[in-house]
Amino acid sequence: AAIIAGAMAGEPLALRIDGLRALTNLAVDTANMQPMWRNEAVRATIVAGATVGEPAAIRTYALRALANVAVDAANKQPMWRDEAVRVAIIAGATVGKPLALRTQAIRALVNLTRDAANKQPMWRDEAVRAAIIAGATVGEPAAVRTQALRALACLANKGTNNQPMWRDEAVRAIIMAGAIAGEPFAMRTDALCALANLAVDAANKQEMWQDEAVRAAIIAAATTGEPLPLRTEALRALANLARDAANMQPMWQDKAVRAAIIAGATAGEPINIRLLACTCCAVLSRATVLRSCMVVAGVPAHLEAVWADADLNQAGDSTNQIYRIACHLVPLALANLAGLQTTFLLQPLPSRSTSSPPIRPP
Repeated sequence: AAIIAGAMAGEPLALRIDGLRALTNLAVDTANMQPMWRNEAVRATIVAGATVGEPAAIRTYALRALANVAVDAANKQPMWRDEAVRVAIIAGATVGKPLALRTQAIRALVNLTRDAANKQPMWRDEAVRAAIIAGATVGEPAAVRTQALRALACLANKGTNNQPMWRDEAVRAIIMAGAIAGEPFAMRTDALCALANLAVDAANKQEMWQDEAVRAAIIAAATTGEPLPLRTEALRALANLARDAANMQPMWQDKAVRAAIIAGATAGEPINIRLLACTCCAVLSRATVLRSCMVVAGVPAHLEAVWADADLNQAGDSTNQIYRIACHLVPLALANLAGLQTTFLLQPLPSRSTSSPPIRPP
């Protein structure tokens, strides 16, 4: 009660800052997130602090608190439906706001985009879309740009958003700018995650493969020696693009793609890299014209090694969708490459959302 009273409008600025800082700290604890959102006095105090017209320091702490409670899955939909919350967050996320304030507002948007029911209405909300696109633009502060690219990656984890996002020239350019070699690691990872998510949609696959910049960014990140998260997203993108029959032959015939896949499938690579690379091989083995080339390249040996790997086959994470899909496809791919007649259903590798964890203010 004392914290809430101190954080309320009308109290001295220093007291309000201390009160909102305390609420932000409490909202870091996952056990507190739901009860804090459901407490009318707490909710009203935080939302009031985040409102346009409040001092920047007050708004920044209030938006931090909103971003933290938005981590909880049960809070995401009611928070998005709350008009006052939406208005406060969107206003804070716009160009021209102080960096710390804007970063927290976009972080709140990221966490709200992680709910499946929020993704479509958030993408269709013109103000949200404008704030995220502006934040992800080259030249924006790294903290803002990273969060905005993360929001795009989360929004792309929704089938109804995939085509309009890919066809939006500004979004496409922003994602590609973030995905190229030389960009900061976190930024590049989120941009590649967005590409992998967009590649799930059947209507995007051929255009994405035919886009030279997309190919170059994905291939560069899939190369041995790149950080594990980058390779993971790049190989996930390749596996999703390979699910289009028209892409199969040119993808395998691309020396850099082929080298990245075979290197990833090799024993000694991290488990998820091997699984993703072998999934690429399994998908490509559907093309009868490629099978003899794949056999010559030693693909069956890599598939057999994965299947025989005791750690992978017996101790693999059965809750991991990539693991389950690979275990379904690998034996069927081996049969394909052995010349047996098989049919199987291609499942796209799951889209992935990223999360902004709660942070404790200084």
